[in-house]
Amino acid sequence: MVQTYQSVYLSLPRHRPDPAAERRRRRRSTAGVLTAIGLVAATVTAVLGLARWVTGDPTVAVTAVDTALDDPIGRAELVRELDRLVHENLLDPVAVETAESFGVDVDTAVTSWAEAAAEDPAVRAALDDLVVELHQRILVAPDPRPVDVADLSAAVDGVIERTTPELAGLLADDAHLLAVDGASLPDLTAPAARLPEALTLSAALLLTLPLAVLVHPERHRVFTWVGRWLLGTGIAGAVLAVAAPYLAGAATGWSIVEIAVRSVSLDLVVPAGLAGIVGAGVMTAAATAARAAATRTAQQGAAAALGAFEPLPGLPTPHRPPTVDLTGRGLVDAGRPLTNL
Repeated sequence: MVQTYQSVYLSLPRHRPDPAAERRRRRRSTAGVLTAIGLVAATVTAVLGLARWVTGDPTVAVTAVDTALDDPIGRAELVRELDRLVHENLLDPVAVETAESFGVDVDTAVTSWAEAAAEDPAVRAALDDLVVELHQRILVAPDPRPVDVADLSAAVDGVIERTTPELAGLLADDAHLLAVDGASLPDLTAPAARLPEALTLSAALLLTLPLAVLVHPERHRVFTWVGRWLLGTGIAGAVLAVAAPYLAGAATGWSIVEIAVRSVSLDLVVPAGLAGIVGAGVMTAAATAARAAATRTAQQGAAAALGAFEPLPGLPTPHRPPTVDLTGRGLVDAGRPLTNL
């Protein structure tokens, strides 16, 4: 006797996409785009904010130069440079030759002048004024005319006349310690003028991060990316604080520049450390939230699979799925065995 079998599964409706799952997928995609935009904007804002801090106020440059000149290495380099400039630009060659014929050690005298000038408050003030003038011409208002260095020359002349008045005749008339051509200075006024606008725009784009948190169905994922960005920014800031002085010194060949940059870059260590600490804390909190969500999902799935109707701790009461009477719908013959074939 041959017995035929019919399958209930062949009569069930085909799979249809879940609208709720599709909406969640779209929300995740939208939140991912918003998060990417926000993190790029945060990076640009950090870079522009650093540039604004360094270039926006000449006081930062003046303080850095003063710090470099207070350092023994920077002061020694200034003495060597002043010695060279005095030899090349301030001395009268005829007067020097005459003085040396009478046994005057001009080189030793010039070295003593340079050492005294490096410690003189008037010379330091003139150097600070020169830094402010260069800052103005490079970043605010370019001017092709030669930079006025008369105050610096007068300050050095004053040091020479006070320390060795008997050798003041070695100085040439109307001589200047150095000449700075305004036309040869770089013109960064256009980028500097656009800097506040760019900083405002990038800061406004940071609003995409809270929007991503609101849109994403799993908010802890957005916080995970933000924490990673903070941690990475902290590490990058610490590396920049250490490496920037050496790069500046190698590029210019000046120890004064290296020391000046270090005096500024070390101020990044504390913000970089705070960013790293906050980033690690945000990542830890996001990981905790992710584990809690995974635990809730597992508990809900287990409760539904076991048909548990008593609520588990912290879980809503599951609803019993409706019972479908297949025999009453004419899908199978209840008198014949069922199979999944």
